[in-house]
Amino acid sequence: MTTPPEMTTPPEMTTPPEMTAPPEMNTSSSDMSLGSPALVELNRIRAAMPGILERATEQLNSGTLPFRYWGATWNPVQKTGEDIKGKWFFIGDIHGDFFALHTLLEEVSKHPDFFVCFLGDLVDRGPHSLECFALLLEFTEKHRDPHRVVWILGNHDEGIAINSRAEQKFFSSVAPAEFPEFLNGDIASNFEDAELTEWGCLFVDICERLPRAILFPSGLLATHGGIPLEDRWPYLKSLEALNHKRCLGDFTWTRASTMPCKTSWQDDTKRRLYSSDFEYGYKDLEGFCEAVKPLFSVKFLVRGHDHVEGGHEIPTNYKAIPLMTLNGFGFHYLSGSFKAYRKNLVMGVSKDGGFPDIMTLPVTSESFEDFVRGEKIGVAP
Repeated sequence: MTTPPEMTTPPEMTTPPEMTAPPEMNTSSSDMSLGSPALVELNRIRAAMPGILERATEQLNSGTLPFRYWGATWNPVQKTGEDIKGKWFFIGDIHGDFFALHTLLEEVSKHPDFFVCFLGDLVDRGPHSLECFALLLEFTEKHRDPHRVVWILGNHDEGIAINSRAEQKFFSSVAPAEFPEFLNGDIASNFEDAELTEWGCLFVDICERLPRAILFPSGLLATHGGIPLEDRWPYLKSLEALNHKRCLGDFTWTRASTMPCKTSWQDDTKRRLYSSDFEYGYKDLEGFCEAVKPLFSVKFLVRGHDHVEGGHEIPTNYKAIPLMTLNGFGFHYLSGSFKAYRKNLVMGVSKDGGFPDIMTLPVTSESFEDFVRGEKIGVAP
C-alpha cells in the first residue's frame, strides 16, 4: 500500500461509500514489470505450500497449532486473560479473497504489539480459498511467540465436511460453497488430487477445534454471527453452559436484524431443534446481555457473517449494546464481482479490547489490476 491507512472512530451512523468498479486497466509494460505485491505473495505462498502443509499437519497431530484458544482442551467460548495487552485487529469474512487477506495482514504486521481476531468465513465465494488458508497458517506460525492470532469459526468454515474418511469426498452444509468442489477436483487447478485431499482433511480437522466466541475483559464479545437466542437464556448459569451445541450454533449462525426483536425461531419450533439460522434484534441482544450479566458483562458486540456495503456497519438502533459488523473481503458484497472491488479495505482496531475504531486501507488500483490480470480473475477460459 502506497497510501497510509486512515484511522477513524466509528460515527453513530455511517453511510457506506458507493460501489464502483476500479479504473480501466493500464497494460503498459512498465506497470506490468512492477507486479502486484499480492500477486508476488500469492506465488510465494503456492511454492511454500508443501512445507506449510507438512508443518501444520505435524502441529495438528501433536496439538501444538499456534492459534490462540484452539484445541481440545479449550472451551469453544473463551474469556481472554487480563494479561493480554496490545492492539487488537478484527478482520471480518475473507471468503477466498487473497488480495484482501494479504493487504490486511501486511498492515497488521507493521504494529509490534498486534493481536488478530479473525471473525471467521475464510473460504468459499472467492477464487483463492486454499491459498488464504495456507497464508493464515503461515502467518500464525510466524507470529507464535506469543500466540497472536485467534480464528473464530464461521458458518462456511464449519460447513465443510467429509462424507467418508475412506472416500474423502468433501461437501458443505452451506450453499453456495465452492471450496468443497475445489477440494474434490471439480474446479481446475494445478494441485494434485491427493494434495487437495490432505489440505481438505487438515482444514476440517482444524475447524473442529476452533473457538466460537471470545469474551474480552473490557466487555467486548467477538463472534461470527451473534448470540444464543432466548430459549437458551434460562440455562446460562455458568460459562460452561454457553458450550451447549445450540448456543454454539447461535454464536456462529444467527444474523443481526434492525428490528427490536425477531421471533421466527418461536414460530418454527421443529426447525429450531436442529437449526440456528435465525435472526435477532437489538432488544434480543440486550436480553442476552442481561441474562449473562452474573457471569460477565457484555458492553458491545463485534461480528462478521452479514455482508454489508462498504465493509463495515454500525446500526444506530443498537444503542444500549453497540454492534459492529465487519467484512474483510473486497469484492462486491452482493454479486461477488471483482469488477466492482471496493476502493477501501477495512478492519476494526481496538486497544486492549475496547470497542474498535475502523481502519481504512485504500486499494491501490495499479496493484489490484495487476493481481486480477495475473490471476485472470473474471476472464472466461
